[in-house]
Amino acid sequence: MYGAKSWSKARAILAKLEVTDKGPNPRFVVSSLWEDKRVLYRNLYCARGDMENRIKDTQLDLFGTRTSSPKWRTNQWRMLLSTYGYLLSRL
Repeated sequence: MYGAKSWSKARAILAKLEVTDKGPNPRFVVSSLWEDKRVLYRNLYCARGDMENRIKDTQLDLFGTRTSSPKWRTNQWRMLLSTYGYLLSRL
């Protein structure tokens, strides 16, 4: 546990240190949650990153950047058509 002077209570610091073919890839997460740190990192923080990747996939693969209309229904319709087109192309 670590407690900086500005923190009201101690927090856990999770560190994942790895070296990839591109070089060092350190990751640090500060958390006030008290669950097992490995489970917390894998099930909470990695899941959040995975969700961010799904959003990126939507923007890249389903033309998510074309939702430029100020109207929600118009953007929903565009996404629906893009999704159908994507699904048809996968048959």
